[in-house]
Amino acid sequence: MSQQQTKKKKESKQEKKQEQDPVTTATITPTTTTTTNNNNTTTTTSSSPKQGPQQATPKPSSTLVNVSSSLRKRYKILKNLPNFSVSFSDKIAFTVGVLLLVSTTYLFGHSPKYLPIWYILWMIPLMIYRFIDFHSQHAHYFMIDFCYMGNLALMFFLFFFPTSPHLFVLTFANNCGPILLAIVFWRNSLVFHDFDKLTSAFIHTFPPLISFAIRWYPEQFPEYSVCIRENCEVTWFEVIVPHLLFFLFWQISYFIKTEHIDRNILKERSHVITSFRWITEMDKKSKSYKLGQKFSATTRLFAFMAFQLFYHSLTVLPVIFMFRYIYFHAFCLVAIYIVMVHNGSTFYFEKFVKMVAEQQKQATQQMAHPPQTNQKQ
Repeated sequence: MSQQQTKKKKESKQEKKQEQDPVTTATITPTTTTTTNNNNTTTTTSSSPKQGPQQATPKPSSTLVNVSSSLRKRYKILKNLPNFSVSFSDKIAFTVGVLLLVSTTYLFGHSPKYLPIWYILWMIPLMIYRFIDFHSQHAHYFMIDFCYMGNLALMFFLFFFPTSPHLFVLTFANNCGPILLAIVFWRNSLVFHDFDKLTSAFIHTFPPLISFAIRWYPEQFPEYSVCIRENCEVTWFEVIVPHLLFFLFWQISYFIKTEHIDRNILKERSHVITSFRWITEMDKKSKSYKLGQKFSATTRLFAFMAFQLFYHSLTVLPVIFMFRYIYFHAFCLVAIYIVMVHNGSTFYFEKFVKMVAEQQKQATQQMAHPPQTNQKQ
């Protein structure tokens, strides 16, 4: 009796193990046969293989199902996005911009004496392109702004009056003062694929670079006279006064051109853009526009001219320290150039991210509301 109880306990333990371990592919289940002979009871136990449950496949969690479904939807959206193609002119502009940057960097480090020639070789075609481009946009009056007059003064010094140290100091003040800092004020950006932005970057970065090279590497430019005195010192008067006189000459000429000579033309053609119109009437997101709205229409022009005078008086102040200290001069150039590169990165990310987001939105809407086609009955 005790043997039978012991065997039954073993059998129950084996059954419990099978229930706890459903992964087992096959289990051996003992079978018991009891034979009664006279008063003796004989029990025989035989083992026979019994097919157990197959290995259970783990069900995917709800998180994995959601991720997989989301990826499939995302793939369909991306597959239906319209192809974005870059124009041939953008590719040419990008190639030209990269080559210009690399070649200028090489010349500045290896042979800065060739920078004036390199400057004029690029300046002529870029100005021709700019005039054609601006004229098509009715913005050709931009080409009589101060930065273009500053570049013109630099070309006069480089190729017509290279032995005039006073003219060099004047161009140095123009280039390293208002022209350089206009990168910040006008938000110039280094965008390689855009000829317009590339040209703006060129006319604001190349003149300060040439002024730096001529000032601090005079052995590379023996044909140019840089110093007014033997110790190459300049006074505040020699830096500020000639620059402000040059600015006033330009400002008065600009006023006569736009407000008297071409007054009727500009009045009839309200679509023609000038700097004054752009800052005070068209660029409504800028702070200068909001500032200009505080003045009446009659006093707005004179307020604009007064602001121009204040800007030039302020930006010419650090020029004397640039002329005296090479490290301060280099720091100013690098800092402003970094601002220009940062503006370019902002332009790229804002423009292309918005474009891709808009395309994705359109593709999502098309998938949600597919166009219905008329089926033939």
